[in-house]
Amino acid sequence: MIHILIAGHDLKFAKHIIDFLKDNKKYKLRIDKWLSHTDHDINKSKELLNWAEIIFCEWGLGNAVWYSNNKTRDQKLIIRMLGQERLSSLPQKIKYNNVNHIIFISPHLRQSLIKIFNIPISKTSIIYNLVDSTHFSKPKRKGSIYNLGIVGVSPKLKRLDLAIEIFNKLWMKNSKYHLYM
Repeated sequence: MIHILIAGHDLKFAKHIIDFLKDNKKYKLRIDKWLSHTDHDINKSKELLNWAEIIFCEWGLGNAVWYSNNKTRDQKLIIRMLGQERLSSLPQKIKYNNVNHIIFISPHLRQSLIKIFNIPISKTSIIYNLVDSTHFSKPKRKGSIYNLGIVGVSPKLKRLDLAIEIFNKLWMKNSKYHLYM
């Protein structure tokens, strides 16, 4: 059984990963839930580090800094970067030579962060955020083809301004379009 540790302050995007690992008999899973980007129970983190074979850091922030500085050679460290890292200096403190792999959620983010933090591209891949699409397989109302919805517009790096600009261009072509927020 492989011992996998997931560490991070906000694990909502890792829910599908956590559920998969919990349900799979090949893995034993533990969570190191951090209080913030940098605050954690150091004794708990040390205990979990000693237990883990694979460490998965959700976000490349303080958790990734701590684990990249404290893991052993025989442990694997994987970091998933989601975007908040662009606004932080914490990724500069990660020991990338101790990182086995970095997952980015988009090509643009990978390109941007590789350049900013001088990350070797050979250690990276792109895996988009997972979405349970079964929630969207519902009958559509007549005329719904012109309905657009926006979710997740905070913080401003989500580019609400760009969504509004796209909607305006569509509406100029056809005033049947409606935007729901």
